[in-house]
Amino acid sequence: MEYPLKKDDSVFNAAVPDDAYFAQIRACFGAHPVDLRSSDGTKSTDKCFASWSIDDISNNIGGYGDYSVYLYSNNPDVVQPIRFSMSFAKIHEYAIKRYSLLSNVINVIEKNAIFVEEQRLWRIGRSSDVVEQLQILLKKNSTRIRDRDGYHYMSGDKNIVL
Repeated sequence: MEYPLKKDDSVFNAAVPDDAYFAQIRACFGAHPVDLRSSDGTKSTDKCFASWSIDDISNNIGGYGDYSVYLYSNNPDVVQPIRFSMSFAKIHEYAIKRYSLLSNVINVIEKNAIFVEEQRLWRIGRSSDVVEQLQILLKKNSTRIRDRDGYHYMSGDKNIVL
């Protein structure tokens, strides 16, 4: 299954997808201070260096964030320091959106576990005739798993001629 939020930019509304922007937030606030190339997460030839983070609310700094850092360019004559803010509400929204994908995966796993448990209760018939036993196994395999999956390749017409 392809990752459905690969290009999603609905949370941070930045120039890059939310996952790239979240990586930028982590980098700016010291979780992994590498690859700071711009204020919005887009790639740039300039390198940036982040200041210590400051509490926007306690310091009465206006803006939309809870904490901020200043990004200083390695070309200070060309690029002025840029204030980069992050909001706990936006990070929470981002996390909820990503982790809610897990509930879909959990539902599929639970449905599969129920199916497996049901299949364990059904007995597979036995026969002393080898060919008949293989036919029984092929039939059970197709109802339990599907044709061309599971052990079908081992008992199918490619390896054993019935």
